[in-house]
Amino acid sequence: MMKKNNIYNLLLLLGGKSSRYGGDVNKVYCLINNKPIFLYSLDKFLEFKQIVKIIIVYNKSDFELLKNYLTPYKQYNIELVQGGEERYLSVFNGLKKLSSDCTKVIVHDGARPNVSKETIAKAIEESNEYNSLSVGIKVTDTIKKVIDGSMKTISRDNLYTMQTPQITDKDLLIDVLSKVKEEDNITDDLMAIEKYSNVCPHITIGSKDNIKLTTQEDLDYLRYLLSK
Repeated sequence: MMKKNNIYNLLLLLGGKSSRYGGDVNKVYCLINNKPIFLYSLDKFLEFKQIVKIIIVYNKSDFELLKNYLTPYKQYNIELVQGGEERYLSVFNGLKKLSSDCTKVIVHDGARPNVSKETIAKAIEESNEYNSLSVGIKVTDTIKKVIDGSMKTISRDNLYTMQTPQITDKDLLIDVLSKVKEEDNITDDLMAIEKYSNVCPHITIGSKDNIKLTTQEDLDYLRYLLSK
């Protein structure tokens, strides 16, 4: 079977509120080695020629800060779009800026700076065979469910922790996100696909080091990873 030459756009999400992280600045602008963390992942994605356009979805209050950091990137096809109140709305806003030839949409959290080029390459390669996929890792810890003083061990055989990037056919992603309601409590694109399509997303095995900056403790670990 001849492989389809897909055209990729990247949505890099910087619009979170960083409510769990705290601090005075959006976590994606935290500095490691004098470099905001979102630029670590941006630099890696820029090395992939299959990605013809990058849409950065930002928080309105960070616009001037973001523009300043992107000054050295003017030669790249990067467009900025303001995010929404929820993640799925931010992604949907970004979808309005896709290039006309785009067939696959990559969504990545700007708070995951340690995604490897190997993981990105593997996800792009496998996306040629699937309508949708997400990078993830198998759960290895023992999982307990506790309700009203009752504890039950959950089998981890088929459990995965989801990461990004997530890659989906453009038309599929537009269709499912257009149907999402606020009460759906959608936390990633796969939830919308699960709810509003018959597609079963594929899981591309990633790395435990592809962590998301969520707490202050994560920042110390990321400093270690990115300084190696």
